[in-house]
Amino acid sequence: MSLIFADSFDHYDTSQITRKYASKYGTTTVISAASGRRGTAGLTGSTNPGYFGVTRGIPSLATSIAGVAIKTNALPATNKAPLFVWFDGSSFFSVGALITSSGAISIERNYSPNVVLGSTAGNLIKVGIWHYIEVLATIHDTTGQVIVRADGIEVLNLQNVDTRATGAGPTATAIQLGHGAKESSTQWSAVFDDFYICDTSGSRNNTFLGDIKVDCRLPVAAGSYAQWTPFGGAGANWEHVKDAVPNDDTDYVWSDAPGARDAYKYTSGPGRILAVQPVSCVRKDDAGARTMAHIAEIAGADYTGVNLGSTDSYSFLSSVWDANPASSQEWTPADVTAGSFGPKVIA
Repeated sequence: MSLIFADSFDHYDTSQITRKYASKYGTTTVISAASGRRGTAGLTGSTNPGYFGVTRGIPSLATSIAGVAIKTNALPATNKAPLFVWFDGSSFFSVGALITSSGAISIERNYSPNVVLGSTAGNLIKVGIWHYIEVLATIHDTTGQVIVRADGIEVLNLQNVDTRATGAGPTATAIQLGHGAKESSTQWSAVFDDFYICDTSGSRNNTFLGDIKVDCRLPVAAGSYAQWTPFGGAGANWEHVKDAVPNDDTDYVWSDAPGARDAYKYTSGPGRILAVQPVSCVRKDDAGARTMAHIAEIAGADYTGVNLGSTDSYSFLSSVWDANPASSQEWTPADVTAGSFGPKVIA
């Protein structure tokens, strides 16, 4: 594990947010077209008062890193607005990075009352300007650490601090982007884009990734396999799954045969590729456990990702390859366009 999760906010709509996130806060949390950094979609919200944001579950980790592009349309007028919050399995607020009315980022433990561990200088976050903020947090009673980077520059480094809230466990199992009901008196508005979470294990993507772009690519042609059955009109398998927003039961591909594979071709932009993350919108339609995995077909060989369980309701299931599994080297654009990717029935 290294990269755990990345989101462009470009392949689903507001009604589908909870297919990817454990929680969605408030009625103003929406996927907004053309609000992102490059004319693509972004996650937007505002409070007056109220709350907005999402929570993503992660493996149980003492140390993890979160990064996101943020443009504030208004700084918090009252209290402070959480940007990232690390929670344990009991929903304890262990440590968080909060934006203040002066545009500083304050690192705090607990909730009500918050314990301030340190703060950046003011005017770090400027209204109407895109910034890329990354925070590394280690949960510990005495040797905790929090490091904050803004636009590629370290702006705060806290070492040997208590980042474990009273009653909280020794790890985090969820990261909140934006703020939830507990901070409902805060008033502010913002847009998020290009969100990632990683840990410090492995040999790749195990530290700050920098100002990244999460590039959403949809299928453009048939890949090496078409073993699933298309439903909902004419067209090849890949044409049933190329929707910019999933249309659910209107058209799709399906299979109940263990080992059955579908694979699709994709384009790639120029530049470095830190990871490839296939994402499928999946549900099962009968009783019993069903499992799938993503495959990467490269030069005639299949590489299978982790097993992923499905439910009776649609959800987004994702896998991550931090490197080309055929070579164990960094992905190149040619690797992506030459290969094909898709789902495989496991059981």
